[in-house]
Amino acid sequence: MTPAPEAPLLPASGEIHLWSLPADPAWRDEFRAAGRRLLSLAETDRLAGMKRPGPAARFLTGRILLRTVLARYLSQDPAAIGVALNAAGKPTLGAGAGHRPAFSLSHAGEETVLAVARDGDIGVDIESTDRSAAVDRISRRFFPEAECRYLDRCGSDRPEKALTLWTLKEAIVKARGDTVWEGLAGVSLTIDGPRLAWNNPPPGGDGWKLAAGPMGIRHILAVAHRRPAGRGHPPVFRHYDAAGTPRAESCFMPVYST
Repeated sequence: MTPAPEAPLLPASGEIHLWSLPADPAWRDEFRAAGRRLLSLAETDRLAGMKRPGPAARFLTGRILLRTVLARYLSQDPAAIGVALNAAGKPTLGAGAGHRPAFSLSHAGEETVLAVARDGDIGVDIESTDRSAAVDRISRRFFPEAECRYLDRCGSDRPEKALTLWTLKEAIVKARGDTVWEGLAGVSLTIDGPRLAWNNPPPGGDGWKLAAGPMGIRHILAVAHRRPAGRGHPPVFRHYDAAGTPRAESCFMPVYST
């Protein structure tokens, strides 16, 4: 079902809200069916042209979640929320939205996550742990030398650590409005215990807060948030389902952070 546009307060400074769908398949089906009316004509045409059910369902879910959640923060009708795309395909708010919270959307299989911050640049990425072996193979060809040396020291943990780095890179380049291929070599990180460290200067300068860890038992999630004055403690995460209910189960559990 499509939730009413009643808003929680915008995230406080240093706080990030994570939104996802309840696990109940029937609820998700109803959410998609009720929310189809929120799509723009261009999005409806794009959805009609998708031949594969999986990508079509992810696209539909993401657009509905995006509009219903942002409508809560902006106190607007979800159908009135304009969504544009930048050159890398990142959704942005259209004109006339007033205050524009920072947001980022990610999909992995049946899971969709929307991250929202009060301001700055934010990127979120969720990946299935089933991708660990494939990402490890990619890392050997495309990751920077410093990351490859680090991964070579990880032994049997290498696939899990490679997937963590990939997910972080995705989140960082999404915050920047780029594509992951621009970040494979341009972003270089090392995991030292629970700490994430940059091997090269951060893109766009300082002010980055990074966090990565499991979300449920089959996914890993990373969030990258950049504010030019962003220093101090790691962000506080609050998790809601698409109906606006705070949730504890399957929450993001940061293990690594800057």
